[in-house]
Amino acid sequence: MLNLVLSRSPMGYVLQPITWKLMLASRFAAPSSNKLITAAKSSHYTQSRFIMDFRTNEGREKAQAWYNYQGAKTRFTRLEYRKVKHGQIKHEFIVVHLSNTTICRFDRRPQDKERGSAFLDEGAPAEDSAHVLSSFETEYGDLTRETEVLLTISLPHGEDLGFILTICEAIQTHGEAVAYNLMRYNCYFFSWMIVAAVARRTYDWETVVLSKAGWDDILQTSFGHVFSAKNIRSPARGVGMRERFDRTVKRLGLYRASPVSIGSFEAHIETFRNALLITYSNLHGNLQQMLQTLLLRSQLGSALRKELNLMEPSGFLSAKLAVTLNQVELPCPRRFNVIPCRGLCSCSKPRKVLTDASRAAAEILSAPKYPGGSGTNNAREEPWRDAWRDAWRAVYDNREYPRYASQFFSKEWAETNMDPAMKQWKNAWDEAGALSAQYTTTITQTIATTMMAQLTDVDPEQLMFGDNAHNQYRKCFSSSEGPPSLQEFIRSRMQDHFEMVDRFGFGSFQELITTAEEAMCDIWVASLDTIALNRYHA
Repeated sequence: MLNLVLSRSPMGYVLQPITWKLMLASRFAAPSSNKLITAAKSSHYTQSRFIMDFRTNEGREKAQAWYNYQGAKTRFTRLEYRKVKHGQIKHEFIVVHLSNTTICRFDRRPQDKERGSAFLDEGAPAEDSAHVLSSFETEYGDLTRETEVLLTISLPHGEDLGFILTICEAIQTHGEAVAYNLMRYNCYFFSWMIVAAVARRTYDWETVVLSKAGWDDILQTSFGHVFSAKNIRSPARGVGMRERFDRTVKRLGLYRASPVSIGSFEAHIETFRNALLITYSNLHGNLQQMLQTLLLRSQLGSALRKELNLMEPSGFLSAKLAVTLNQVELPCPRRFNVIPCRGLCSCSKPRKVLTDASRAAAEILSAPKYPGGSGTNNAREEPWRDAWRDAWRAVYDNREYPRYASQFFSKEWAETNMDPAMKQWKNAWDEAGALSAQYTTTITQTIATTMMAQLTDVDPEQLMFGDNAHNQYRKCFSSSEGPPSLQEFIRSRMQDHFEMVDRFGFGSFQELITTAEEAMCDIWVASLDTIALNRYHA
């Protein structure tokens, strides 16, 4: 059926020869059954190719039995990313060295009977395999002659076959990667995933990069950029906050929203900064968990934005409240309206009134939508006003200080100042909201940039690139100097493949890269759950 579809479409004339080349390439890459049987008889080191199936309990039990059969030879300190030298579609796979004379190769291919379906969106059933080979066998020699090494990773602390089995299980249980799709979830994706996961185990991002001291350093550096001391000068003393903020944004290369009226917010920027810093500091535990699930450095920005967006409603609420409370002037009831009483007045009763009313209104205004409303400003107007007034009056009605209330906190004072205070507070809230919206983007991007610089990759001394792989990286990243990092190398492999897919009209290569990276991150997270089961013991 697939051949019929291909033969009747213009694209079919292009794809049909590639389809047959795929079939031939995969067939040649897979050892024949007879060869496996002969090898198994001639040497106990070379084993039959093991087809992994983690979608059933029986399949998982067989995988565990295969792992146990390896005995003490499950550790490796060298991993190779290899590619078949000849052919239009060059098969790629992973080799790990278990000893000086024994290797294990991991491959992904479409199943023989369903190879033609590899071009379809749903793909063909995948055949993921592990194959232990001895250097004394001819097949080992064929492998070294007919394939080239794209990348070698030295692992001083070693890794275990059980971890690669865990990654393969996560691939097979992923909703889309479970099937072999020539354009996306193919032998290339399979190899990228194993290399990235093994490398990720050598990083210690969550404890070294984001220790409590490390997170505090990141915040101090980031806030130092965004809230530079010279940025908070009064306009009368020189360049104003708005101009300084523009320069900071320009220096960081960040997006600058249209200017807003900052007004009296300038005088309280330090209060805003300190309140926000405390909120961000308390995020340390959440961000540690986030980093544990991060596979690729390129995903840091989106993951961090997601985490900080969850924090934003409560975090910026506290920061904005800290500022807006100081911008409301109340006549002091104990001084007969002669001296203004601000939010930090020593009169505890007015301060409690203002604090409770402000928080009640702010929670309504900060919510995405209130029950029964659409979330628009007009719909929110009455609820937040009602919340303010209810909270204001509740404090007065609460006989917390019955002996003194009548002396300095009359009901007349409360009713007279309730709405004027609300108006002052709302103006301050709007100003704080406009500027905090700009700070949301600026702070997040600055933190991401600072963290990115500290996310280590594999030590360059542990990497050895093949000549062709190095040249291909140069083609993708011509402006880069020196050898690529491991993650840059993986990204260059993705770009090379998906640009080819793009040329055939199967989607934008940028979108395909993003989709592949998201799938790899999902697979990494799933593998962490399997690792916790401790199924494979060295």
